[in-house]
Amino acid sequence: MSARQPLETEKGAYGSLPDDVTKAAVAKRWDWAVILWIVMVGDMARGILFPTLWPLVSSLGGDKVTQGFTVAAFSFGRAISSPLWGQFSNMKGYKVPLIFSKCTTAVGAILYIRADSIFTLILSQICIGFGSGSLGVTRSWVAANSSKSERTTAMATLSAMQFFGFTVTPFFGSALSLACINTSVAPIPFLPWFVITKFTSPAYVICFACFIGILALFTVFTEPAQDGLPQTKSANTLEDGEEEVPPNTCGCEGSAYALYMGLILNLVTRGVIGSFEAMGTSLAPQYGFDATDAGFIVSIFGLVGTAQLLFFVCYTSRFKDTQLILAGLFAMLLACIVMVHGERINLSSEVCYVIAILSIYACGYPVGNTSALGLFSKAAGSQPQGLLMGIFGSAGAGARIVFPILAGTIVQYLGSNVLFIILAICTLVTILFTQCGKKTLDIVTG
Repeated sequence: MSARQPLETEKGAYGSLPDDVTKAAVAKRWDWAVILWIVMVGDMARGILFPTLWPLVSSLGGDKVTQGFTVAAFSFGRAISSPLWGQFSNMKGYKVPLIFSKCTTAVGAILYIRADSIFTLILSQICIGFGSGSLGVTRSWVAANSSKSERTTAMATLSAMQFFGFTVTPFFGSALSLACINTSVAPIPFLPWFVITKFTSPAYVICFACFIGILALFTVFTEPAQDGLPQTKSANTLEDGEEEVPPNTCGCEGSAYALYMGLILNLVTRGVIGSFEAMGTSLAPQYGFDATDAGFIVSIFGLVGTAQLLFFVCYTSRFKDTQLILAGLFAMLLACIVMVHGERINLSSEVCYVIAILSIYACGYPVGNTSALGLFSKAAGSQPQGLLMGIFGSAGAGARIVFPILAGTIVQYLGSNVLFIILAICTLVTILFTQCGKKTLDIVTG
């Protein structure tokens, strides 16, 4: 009896596929890799500078208010550029805006290397942030290449690389700070400004990472045909088994309400972590650590948060987006409370600091903000994702402008306890708003 011949659809999963299908699948993987690298570099431009930014501000004569403005400068540049890059992407595709954005980031890093005053330092931060505002473009690419059911998990992967760049690269910033602690070398005689110190060495890493990204965009990344992009389904278009989205009690139509809530959640989660970013190193001595220690602590728990995002599908398969949002918000609330009331529950200042960083970097922000991003993208539906994601990015950047400035001012004149009480109240109010609209949000997110 002869063996059964395999059906055409059963032939080898790889070798028997048509060449064009195989090549398309490989190209898609490379495109994903390039997009993830670009996202990582965008926030590495902020993260790797984290451990040495406050010491640099101090060495230039700045105080905690100045630190708040310096941190906010990055987000100011991102807020300005995010909708511009998004609109540019809607007109010209993905590759060109991403190339220009990385060139801008590299220019900002060079300005950072040459910064010899608070003004030039803030200017360099604005330029770096302007170049890093292409996050909406990469999110638009993900939205165009994922279905609604895959959206939150796909965005989580993107957020994992963003979070890695922001929270894990401080480890390398701290390591470079220690390695170059007594170093001031100008290796090229005819470029006297090309000096390697503990302050400038992270900026050289940013320049190199931008160069790699630009090279990959030119050689590896494939621009999809405009008419070949997957179309995302509108949140108002019903499929079999879906419920109609009811209006919320506030009078907003369901998907519009979800968009507004997504923006509010983005504002609050980014504002809170922006305050921790601005004051994390300057307040570290108050809790028994120095700036370098703070960089290592943030990196350790940032790596935990990155791992959670990489395995975010385990959460999305078991929990709704709103449940994950609430879990993240409660973790952020815990971080704020511990920073204020640690001594009342017999915790040392060191333990308070570690618990707070653990809560916000390992759980609160990665889980809460990523779920809010998934909520916003699903509510946006088939509307122009590039522009909407640019608006989402600008809203978050706006929070990271206002909150760090207010944080620096409040800590300088009223003390850190007042800051964390205000942040706790903001987070608690957001929890209540989310809970009140939970039914509507659950239907929108499917």
